[in-house]
Amino acid sequence: MNQIDVHIRMEAFGKDSPEAEVLANVVAARLEISRLIEAEKYMEALEKTIGALQRLKDFEDHDNEEFKALLVALIFDLAEIHYELKDYKRSEKELDALFKVLDPLLAKNPDRFGRLHILAMELSTRILRSKKKTIDMLARQQLNADALMEKVNSGIISATEKLVDSLCTV
Repeated sequence: MNQIDVHIRMEAFGKDSPEAEVLANVVAARLEISRLIEAEKYMEALEKTIGALQRLKDFEDHDNEEFKALLVALIFDLAEIHYELKDYKRSEKELDALFKVLDPLLAKNPDRFGRLHILAMELSTRILRSKKKTIDMLARQQLNADALMEKVNSGIISATEKLVDSLCTV
């Protein structure tokens, strides 16, 4: 299990702003979560992720793109952690939440969030245990995938290949 890399643009906030402090704390928490995941301490990683989500609530502008980008990363982490803990139903719920947050971001900024959308679709092929659920989810995401095909570039090619391999496996 690997965490997705989401670049947070801290320069969009003042150096000592409360928003920058919240984002910096959550980014630091994700580094700790990564270490816990590597050590296969999934319960501790889950607790740390929940703590990071609670800290993220202190960010005032919930419509801010950087807030939502970090939220996507944390939901992605939660889905992966629940999957590793074999809590598949919860992992599927996290996956639904992930797409609810990610889809509007993708529509607004496909260059930035296209790679994350492809990685989320790849994640869904691992998490969804029912073929029917997989097909339903993929049908809902086909519109976004079609738009992304125009945006495929060197940075997204590897993620696209991963997605194709996962879909073939399913």
